[in-house]
Amino acid sequence: ARFDRRMRDSLANWVICFGSVHFDADQGPTLGLLYPHVPFSDTERAAICFSSMPDSTIYELYDSAYSFHFRVDPVRLGLPKDRIFLYGHVFFRQKRDPLMRRGGFQRSIVIISHLPYHGLFSRMVYMLGPLYFDLGTAILEAAAHNVTSWPAPGPGRAYELPFLGTALSVELPESNASQLLETSRFPLDRFDPGEHILASVTCDGLFRSFRDTLEDLWVCWELMILGEPLVVLADTPSRCSEAVVGLVDIIFPITYCGDYRPYFTIQDPDFRAIVSKTHVPTNTVVGVSNPFFSEALSHWPHKLYLGTSGRMSQMHGAAHRAT
Repeated sequence: ARFDRRMRDSLANWVICFGSVHFDADQGPTLGLLYPHVPFSDTERAAICFSSMPDSTIYELYDSAYSFHFRVDPVRLGLPKDRIFLYGHVFFRQKRDPLMRRGGFQRSIVIISHLPYHGLFSRMVYMLGPLYFDLGTAILEAAAHNVTSWPAPGPGRAYELPFLGTALSVELPESNASQLLETSRFPLDRFDPGEHILASVTCDGLFRSFRDTLEDLWVCWELMILGEPLVVLADTPSRCSEAVVGLVDIIFPITYCGDYRPYFTIQDPDFRAIVSKTHVPTNTVVGVSNPFFSEALSHWPHKLYLGTSGRMSQMHGAAHRAT
């Protein structure tokens, strides 16, 4: 369907584009579609591809939703000059397929936006992902056209936003304020996380991430306030990204002004700068799920381990070998 300038401008109030990424046995992660098209550089396209295709040791059916943060050239993309990072929200699916050369199928869809509305976009990507695998790329076009009908976002406003045959009940945060259920417009006694969306937070996200390490939250709050470097090592991309987003949120109304990467990979263009053995960057928080980082970031002063799976055992083993 035709996507004219007016529609593109309306979409850009909320979303930059929708995309799909698949793993090609010869070329690796490949960006198959951007709708509407955005002239990302080769470096930016690579960041989207590798961040949307997490490493995994699971070969059966495996779905995962998470977010990442990647650097862009705002001037070349026609964005405000201070918008040097964009957010990617991913739904990733992997399943065994003996007919494929690598014995498995790996594909993702991604919503790219300039807005830190993790609660809203995580809900959208959860809805969009399964439909994409049933209906194909046409559903990405339908989603984009839905978003063009939305009003421009306003701080503290509540909306009923049409999306894929349903209406999303969404409340946006006030400027420079943390969203709390107690102060939202949703009725506290009838709040339903399946129906009501606080745009900037995922329901129970902070507790879900730190339920096994609640005593560490106070220390993490101090580290965020002081701009200390912190690496969050988890067993899945969804868990590390959710934890990093939660850590950024807990210091509101103070805005975190550092570099934070909810999900960071070894293929990221900033990998060498962040993992440098001669310099530990300040004001930097990264979330990782690859055991390689236990050793690569062993010189960082602050590490938070989340999860108890076999992958976490690999991470602890790498950390032990590095000390």
